[in-house]
Amino acid sequence: MRKIMFITIVILMLASCPIIFLFVDWKLEKTRDLEKETKIVKNGIINSYSKKTLDEFCDTKYELTMKDKRDGKEKNKILFLKKENGNWNGNYTEEIENKIKEIPILYKNGKFYHAENNKVVNNLKTFNFYFQIQFFKLDKFENIKILKSENTSVLGFKNEFDLVLQAEYSDNKNFYSYFSKNFNDIRNNEEKIIFYGKYIKNTDRNIVNIVMETSDLKINEKCGYDILNRELK
Repeated sequence: MRKIMFITIVILMLASCPIIFLFVDWKLEKTRDLEKETKIVKNGIINSYSKKTLDEFCDTKYELTMKDKRDGKEKNKILFLKKENGNWNGNYTEEIENKIKEIPILYKNGKFYHAENNKVVNNLKTFNFYFQIQFFKLDKFENIKILKSENTSVLGFKNEFDLVLQAEYSDNKNFYSYFSKNFNDIRNNEEKIIFYGKYIKNTDRNIVNIVMETSDLKINEKCGYDILNRELK
């Protein structure tokens, strides 16, 4: 009899676990002020994109990826920099039609140098970081949605409790001019730009990450450190 009672109690405890989990998850979600958090994300991104130098925009690690998939031929340009002992070191990579060219670089005094011979990198002589040419205005964000980080794969620094701002950004002038400069000439068109953004600033995580994309063009710019998930190596 005691054995039957014990088994019954165990079964009831196991059956109640999902209910307890759902209740705890509901309570956590209920206590969040999503409107306040959304405002923090928007203002944080707008403020970050008012910066003009890499040291102002980013304190430790930076990565920029540009993708051009027009005509069915994917072309990628990737810039990665990490700050160590006051110096920005990293790599610049071009991937064009399965041909990969990677250059070790040093960034100092606003210029990119080849890390092995200390000569200015020709491909980057007139290069600007995306944050240097892009600025955001609140009234240009349209059809705003708030997503959980786990429900979108476009941004880095994954954490299930992070909020991601998704919107259409109506001012596409800087987006297209940036691609025109870094790839072949790209005419402005009427296709809307989809925007994703994440901004977190606390003792463990200092992150700004945006993605702007159309059907065949994409920019992913991110910087910061994340003790919870060291994505930028």
